[in-house]
Amino acid sequence: MAKSSSRARQRKGNGNGGRRHSIVDDVLAMAGSLAGSRKDFAAAKLETLAESVREFATAVPEVPNLEAYVRAAADSVEGLADYVNENDFETMFEDARDFARNHPVITLAGAIAAGLVVAQMMQNRSVSQMVRSAGTAVYGSRSGSAGNRPNA
Repeated sequence: MAKSSSRARQRKGNGNGGRRHSIVDDVLAMAGSLAGSRKDFAAAKLETLAESVREFATAVPEVPNLEAYVRAAADSVEGLADYVNENDFETMFEDARDFARNHPVITLAGAIAAGLVVAQMMQNRSVSQMVRSAGTAVYGSRSGSAGNRPNA
């Protein structure tokens, strides 16, 4: 036991361990700075979304109950934007973790829904890329074959 604790003291004492810790701290600080700027961007986009949802509510006056629901949704999105603006990532992460612990079924359902949305987006993107590349191949071969035809 005494040998292992003296080795630990030696590792802490050498300059390399302190330097590694400093590099990790620097990387975490840079990540936090980047995340902070992305957080501000996300909050601004949420506020824009809330305004768009409010405009949609005024565009459908013929459906009486829909307007109230849409306005409530806009208020919720605006509240989320305020929450993102006012809290740091650590607090939001802790809140998300607490929510997941208190509501595991809702969290699982949300994760499944998010996975399906991401899978659909990826599938649409790959299909779109295949269509584009097929179109390029077809148009490329047509222009190439037209140029090789003998003149009549």
